[in-house]
Amino acid sequence: MSKLKNIVILGGGTSGWFTAAVLAFQYRNNPINIELVESDQIGIIGVGEATIPPFLDALRSIGIDEIDFIKATQATFKLAIKFTGWKNKQHDYLHPFGQLGQDVQYQNFYQCFLKMRILDPTLSLIDFSPSGKMCESNKFVFPHQAKNTAAEASAFALHLDAKLAADYFRRHAEKLGVHRTEGLVKEVNLDDEGFVESLVLESKRIINGDFFFDCSGFRSIIIGGALGGEFEDWSQYLTVNKAVTLPTKNEPDLPCFTESTAQDYGWSWRIPLQTRTGNGYVFDSNHCSVEEAKKRLLEIVQGEPIGEPQLVHFKTGITKQPWIKNCIAIGLAGGFLEPLESTAIHMITRGIKHFIRMIPNQKYDQVLVNEYNRRMRNDFEEIRDFLILHYVTTERTDTPFWQYYKSMSLPESLQYKLALFRRRGLLVGGEDDLFLSDNWYAVLDGMGVFPESYDPLLDTINFSEIAGLLKQIPGSINQVVRNLPTHQDFIERVCKTTIAKME
Repeated sequence: MSKLKNIVILGGGTSGWFTAAVLAFQYRNNPINIELVESDQIGIIGVGEATIPPFLDALRSIGIDEIDFIKATQATFKLAIKFTGWKNKQHDYLHPFGQLGQDVQYQNFYQCFLKMRILDPTLSLIDFSPSGKMCESNKFVFPHQAKNTAAEASAFALHLDAKLAADYFRRHAEKLGVHRTEGLVKEVNLDDEGFVESLVLESKRIINGDFFFDCSGFRSIIIGGALGGEFEDWSQYLTVNKAVTLPTKNEPDLPCFTESTAQDYGWSWRIPLQTRTGNGYVFDSNHCSVEEAKKRLLEIVQGEPIGEPQLVHFKTGITKQPWIKNCIAIGLAGGFLEPLESTAIHMITRGIKHFIRMIPNQKYDQVLVNEYNRRMRNDFEEIRDFLILHYVTTERTDTPFWQYYKSMSLPESLQYKLALFRRRGLLVGGEDDLFLSDNWYAVLDGMGVFPESYDPLLDTINFSEIAGLLKQIPGSINQVVRNLPTHQDFIERVCKTTIAKME
């Protein structure tokens, strides 16, 4: 274990308190002081309230009971994202979690599916997805409760209240010994070698530390301010830069998916919680004013609004070096990508996970710093390319916003990936990828992007037996799904929130 004795975290919210909880859990058997500095005057930015499946693993890894967490955060279950109006205004598709098909007789499922679709053009990729079929019927079960059935291959994430999640992480961290200090930072003191020495609060209190985490959001007080970290703007690839958000009262029958609907100048989300529904419109302010966005959001929400639309500003891109000297930027201080695939909280967990792998024996080790920064850039670039994919494969040209994406220059990494896929349905995998082949297949198929050909070796074998086995899979999935409880019934029985509903 490292020789660090005093760790200081600047900023609360999900990024700060989750970082505190992870560190406290890792150091639970070692004498170390972890102090989190936050101000009650600083609000929490919660652009989205949806997660992806690795989030559940992150909870379990620090000793959090997921049922207790679900109840405390008013959470519901998420099996997929439904994309409406992205390919064209009349079209929708699902990006499901979990297994998408399975290899048959040592032959790659997707290549077999490509050949099968030539024989039967009505065949749908979602027919082979347990999570997708559960979404269509609004059914849910924990995969571990469906052993030896098709539903065991499903996967899920959560829709949650970001503020309640931050509060939960705070309670968990404080139980593990994290100390909270309230106050605004007035100054960051550096030593003669440029390392962070202490934070000076407006109250004149000095907070000393060996290592610091900057969770101060877009203000990036330490990394972008005191340490001069450079921000790399990616708005040429992802042009939306503002969001208006609005909660509404719940409608009956909670859906078990996030819905993302393409709009004229961006896209809107709908995220169901147990006690309310989160709504938002992410838009490009170069084409749409804030007032126009608020008006549009009020037109499209389902259910009675709670309050007035709130505006969130953001900038897409990354801090080129999220680890500088003895400080790491986590959350918005390290970078931001729009919440189209619900990756914001995931990148918080990745940031702290990479640090845990590389905890230095002293306050600085350039080899570890370089590797951390390389991994974080790879993670951000991977997600960036996957998000761009949703835009550049559209058929829409009805507004200048969508026209831009039809002719936009792509990052070389995405150009190569798309070229290879279009030729033979092959995908280039990266190191420790978040989005695997099934994720790319689901979005590419949903957007109508198909390979020119399948693996020619399939024409050299007896394919009829493989085809017969593949045809059985959708039926077996549907049979299991029919007998599952509805999403609403499952919540009522297993994890209904104990928090009073909003009026």
